[in-house]
Amino acid sequence: MLRRCSTVVFTIAALLPAMASTAASDGLAHWFNTGRCPSFNGSYAHQPPFVKHDPEYLVWMKYLPAGMVISRATPSYLYDSKARVAFRSIGQDTSGSRTLRAVGPPPAPVPKADLSALRTTSGAQLGTSATAIRRMLGPPLVVRGCGLERYAYSIDREVGGNALEFTIKNRRVVEIFQSYGD
Repeated sequence: MLRRCSTVVFTIAALLPAMASTAASDGLAHWFNTGRCPSFNGSYAHQPPFVKHDPEYLVWMKYLPAGMVISRATPSYLYDSKARVAFRSIGQDTSGSRTLRAVGPPPAPVPKADLSALRTTSGAQLGTSATAIRRMLGPPLVVRGCGLERYAYSIDREVGGNALEFTIKNRRVVEIFQSYGD
């Protein structure tokens, strides 16, 4: 009986860090997704047009912050407390997504970084006007929901399923989403 009891205690003790990690990551996912429009999740009825200039993607214009890993299965988060902007990267080397969005402070510790250098290769960043996005990338597939607009584009003509999308609020970009895959 003692052996069985100690095995149960050991098993619970071994699982606690993983459970705490899952709870923290669930809390961060909830925080990051707060205010996102569910209408923009999933596939669109029509194929978004290709961006005017290929390739077009979300890139660090200066440098990748120290310690930032953007190729792993679990979400990786960064937060810019000055600008109140967050970055999330999910995926492996060959497929995943990257999102940059305006959001309040995280509920748990998240590595801090200056995210002002993160923009698309054409220079689109949070705060860019909807008109400038159209001028830079061409006419988008426009999806409306939750009082917002989503400008959707296909990217990378050689590989299918890659997208670059901009959430527009009050005629300004408040979120940039990029999906990539093989």
